[in-house]
Amino acid sequence: LNRSDWVWTSGGATPWILDDEDAWLGEVSARSGDIADGQTSWIESQVRGPGLLSFRWKVSSEGCCDPLVLTMNGDQVRAISGGVDWRFETVEVPAGIHDLRWTYRKDGSVSTGADGE
Repeated sequence: LNRSDWVWTSGGATPWILDDEDAWLGEVSARSGDIADGQTSWIESQVRGPGLLSFRWKVSSEGCCDPLVLTMNGDQVRAISGGVDWRFETVEVPAGIHDLRWTYRKDGSVSTGADGE
């Protein structure tokens, strides 16, 4: 997949930001916005397959209830929560145009970890 032609949009209660302080090997990463209980923060792009999507992600959240989720065309393909350091992921993207969205979602109570701060 050619990431150079991806157009990114972000939203939810607070949009994602660029972060160079806690990025993989000193690169720049995207980070979810600082959100309150019951809110979401997402970033998305449209891609053309077929191909492999490879990325690294990490999370510091309430393990049971505050996931970081990747969806393709609205269907969940990966999710992490709790205290997970940088993890490499690969997702097969079929032929055609697909919407990829990473969403950090907090439930209605309890804050654990960085929680998108």
